[in-house]
Amino acid sequence: MRRLFIACLLLLSMTACDRPVESPTPEDNTVPKDIIPQISEFGYFATSGNTTERISCVEESFRGAILQAYLEIEPQELHSKIVEYHHELLSLHLYYDNSDKPTVIPATLGSAEEWDGLQGHPTIYVEFACDDLSEELYNGRVGAHGCYVISDGKNELRTAEFTIDVMRTRPLSNQLWYKTNNGMPIELNDGKGPKVVSHEHAMWRYEVTFDDDLTTIIPAYFKDKSGVTEVIMPNSVTKIDNEAFMRCLDLESVNIPTSVTQLDQSVFNVTNLKRLYTDDLAAWCMIDFVGPIEFGNDLPYGELYVNNQRVTTLRIPESITEIKRYTFPFSNIEQVELHDSIESIAYFAFEHSGLKSITIPNSVTAIGDFAFNDCQSLESVVLPNSLSKLSKSMFNYCHQLKAIDIPQSITVIDDGALYMCESLSEIIVPDGVERVEGRAFAWCKNLESITFGSGVTEIGYSALAGCMKLESIYLRATTPPTLEPHLFQDPDEGVPDVTIYVPMESIDAYKSSESWSPYADRIEGYEL
Repeated sequence: MRRLFIACLLLLSMTACDRPVESPTPEDNTVPKDIIPQISEFGYFATSGNTTERISCVEESFRGAILQAYLEIEPQELHSKIVEYHHELLSLHLYYDNSDKPTVIPATLGSAEEWDGLQGHPTIYVEFACDDLSEELYNGRVGAHGCYVISDGKNELRTAEFTIDVMRTRPLSNQLWYKTNNGMPIELNDGKGPKVVSHEHAMWRYEVTFDDDLTTIIPAYFKDKSGVTEVIMPNSVTKIDNEAFMRCLDLESVNIPTSVTQLDQSVFNVTNLKRLYTDDLAAWCMIDFVGPIEFGNDLPYGELYVNNQRVTTLRIPESITEIKRYTFPFSNIEQVELHDSIESIAYFAFEHSGLKSITIPNSVTAIGDFAFNDCQSLESVVLPNSLSKLSKSMFNYCHQLKAIDIPQSITVIDDGALYMCESLSEIIVPDGVERVEGRAFAWCKNLESITFGSGVTEIGYSALAGCMKLESIYLRATTPPTLEPHLFQDPDEGVPDVTIYVPMESIDAYKSSESWSPYADRIEGYEL
């Protein structure tokens, strides 16, 4: 579920909505004119004084779900009357800051609970769907004011007006928010950071307030702390120390502020992290990742959210010219859209992601080692004509990759570049390639045909190891390329029943060469 991580300040006043209060007139005429509502989600009250209430818009409690709230009614005897006369005739009227026209949201009255004065205020359970709330409200661009309207079908009784301020999605600069799975606080130590001045529960979260701005998340806060499921940091944080969340076994969700510039490899070691949130994709792309963020073992990929939207199609901002190392590994992205100003993709950039397809523009001149390593869902890739090599383990373990068009600009296919790409049935190495490194195509188990271009002079060790379905190898070079030992694999592990086709005029040269003579009985000539 998406975590909005917001708290809306609900300021109640006794000013009615845009028209005077009209009293409904049920038969016994006992319904008073004034109804004072107080709202809190999921059955919790968080009243500060008599007129201030905080409601949280967590998980998907607003969008795509039912908002569950309590409506406190004074006086107590009104409960049964409202339920009796006005069941299912309750609605919420919201006026957005930029509009005088209300959005009317139907609400349903649940059964009344009779509370005595010692236990609390009389309450009525209320539910209403919030799919139609303004996108601008969700995105924090506008606030709203409104009221509940209770009707008997003819007349309306309006509650006191309330105001929803612009939603605040971040702690203040001297605050840190977190949530636990048991509703209990953790023992949060100061360490070398600013001193804690308060540690209070506020609806769905705990708010820690410090005596100074928080700039660094240190291990003393959360390392080895069980029960913590979510952490939200203020935009003052620029650094997250090594091992800051190490062995936070229950940690599932973290909101990384746009101010963070570096994340170390061990920040989330031994956690069950499932979701990462950022408010700005460009800021995320600028972070220096020392090592990959590895998500929990119970999910194949983690979920990346940008502005509270789960990302499956990734559109790289125009301001970004390079995809840095470890920027999107282990994430749920399925497609990537790269603009023409991208110049490079660093090593491990998309390792073990859910990527299914990607088109890389010609502006990209370098792609690092392991860039798409273990992208087991990758089916389609378009490479630019600006590359000079396929890097080491570039498409390692891309089991679903069915075809690849190696650009004419490539001169080197590095070690393990297409290792264990099990869905490839044919590979054509273009004439511009000079060197094919070891294990370049090893364990492509369904490979049936491969062509080595005329420029190939070296083929590395075990380049075709494990390719047991291989039927034909075409060599276009008239001078036999140098082979390192075991083109296929160790001799005692078997050699595929393959025919090696060489230029007609070079049959004798291949059969007599030191590299190819062990396969002389498999060599046949063909016309180029």
